[in-house]
Amino acid sequence: MNLFTQSGSGPLIVLLMLAAVLAWVLFRTYRGVARHRGNATSGRPSRPRADDSVHHLDLPPEGHRWEVQMHETARDLSAQLDSKMSALQALIADADRAAARLEAASGGQSPEIFEPDRTQTDALPPSGDSRDAGPSPRQAEVCALADHGFDAAEIADRIGRPIGEVELILGLRHKP
Repeated sequence: MNLFTQSGSGPLIVLLMLAAVLAWVLFRTYRGVARHRGNATSGRPSRPRADDSVHHLDLPPEGHRWEVQMHETARDLSAQLDSKMSALQALIADADRAAARLEAASGGQSPEIFEPDRTQTDALPPSGDSRDAGPSPRQAEVCALADHGFDAAEIADRIGRPIGEVELILGLRHKP
């Protein structure tokens, strides 16, 4: 007691506050354990958890089958939408590259900024005088298929190239 009388009431207040906090924590823990035991032993159902598949309606078996079919349909539609979105994004990227190539070809963009797509440039004639060089193998193939009576869409499908490229080759073929 000599320690408390010499130093004043400060340490005593700290000890009382510490004891109050400890009592409060013990009381909350005891209440939580008692509540958990009460739910486990009583007939009351506990709250549904997110991982429980609780149906709010007592459905007949046909209703459950219908529900499963609807979930499968939703999953299939979601997958189809995802694949369509990825295809659309690829087409947009191709269109952006084509627009950049056209812009650079028309002189609207400086050559340092423009970086052509390497998969698409093989349809362009080689640099230099294109009249001296003969047609590329792709151009010859497109012309041969056109001579056999195929239209631009069929040729594009056969050789796996865009229809615009095929139409360009066919359009340039008739020019002197």
